Amino acid sequence: MNAVLRVPPDDVPTLTEVVRPSDLAAAVEPADPPVDAERVVLRVVSHMQDLAEARLRERLPPLLEQLVSELLGGLVREFREDLLLGLHDTVRQAVAEELARTGLR
Repeated sequence: MNAVLRVPPDDVPTLTEVVRPSDLAAAVEPADPPVDAERVVLRVVSHMQDLAEARLRERLPPLLEQLVSELLGGLVREFREDLLLGLHDTVRQAVAEELARTGLR
């Protein structure tokens, strides 16, 4: 029986070597730091709030301007109609009173 002598690779410890945990830790690449899910969520929410606020600042003024214009236009029409009706009634009543006072009926 011929024994073949094999030499182990350099990075494999032999039975005569003492391997310490610190030696193993140095050989292992450091892992990525753990992801803090709450921090990621807070960043995303903060970013989304900033985007939403910017969008509101951009789009809200023209919409409000249009809405106020439409509301004021409607109010002016209603006020004008009420004013004309009131004025009509006031003039009719004043004419009736004047006719009654002067006896021209």
